[in-house]
Amino acid sequence: MKKNLKFRSTADKKPVLPSVTQVVVRALGAAILLPVFCVICLPGTAIGSPYIKAGASEFNLGQVSFGTVVQHTFWIHATENDTLVLDTIIPGCGCMVVPKMEKIVAPGDSLAYEITLKTESLRGSVVKSPAFKVRGDTATHRFKLYAQIMIKQEEFFPLLIRPYVLDYSSYSETHALGPQEMEFTLTNLSEEDIILRVAGLASEIMDIEFPDKLKAGETFEGLAKIKKEYHKKELATSVTLEVNESEMYRMTIPIWRRISRHLWYQLDLPEDSK
Repeated sequence: MKKNLKFRSTADKKPVLPSVTQVVVRALGAAILLPVFCVICLPGTAIGSPYIKAGASEFNLGQVSFGTVVQHTFWIHATENDTLVLDTIIPGCGCMVVPKMEKIVAPGDSLAYEITLKTESLRGSVVKSPAFKVRGDTATHRFKLYAQIMIKQEEFFPLLIRPYVLDYSSYSETHALGPQEMEFTLTNLSEEDIILRVAGLASEIMDIEFPDKLKAGETFEGLAKIKKEYHKKELATSVTLEVNESEMYRMTIPIWRRISRHLWYQLDLPEDSK
């Protein structure tokens, strides 16, 4: 059975993928990669005082190509007690961007906290802590975002993707839009069969096919299609793949499109949608 995504490579060496036991042992020694689920309670003694629940407070992007832009969305869930008001949004550093977002969360509702990570100034293992503050509480509530920035493409393991960025931009001086679909290849560099799953994807934007399993040394060719309602929009998102249900083996693939400002007129869009 195949899902939506596919890739290829020309790597000669095929390192052995650690066994499940080895992965578990190594994961226990690398606590920063383990997911954490938490409930953040705001202080207050009055009946009906507001408090919030954060969903997954940490996310591991895994291996990410240097110089690219990737994205992840955390969720803030308000309980049934009261309306939640975010006073301050804190991206964490200059390499992280948080778009304009609603700051009022109705009781029982949820708010997407979307983080964009720019890797052009990063190297090796990185940990970022986007945060927020809530009205009526002096505490700063933080998420954690982990990544391993890879300088060279041959350093990726056990998966290798070509191209390493799905770039749908048009580089024409006369045409605003680039392709709406893109071919790519995915290669298993290890000597063992692996199981694949999507750990994070903006599924409302794209349809991407990928195999449930990839045999040792096998290469798959795939096609990533932008959904029709996003054909005329800029993109800055990503998809995170996970091997053998282990956060120790993840890779995040940037998905990108920029539209030249002097060609916006071709899109025939309302001004507020550009």
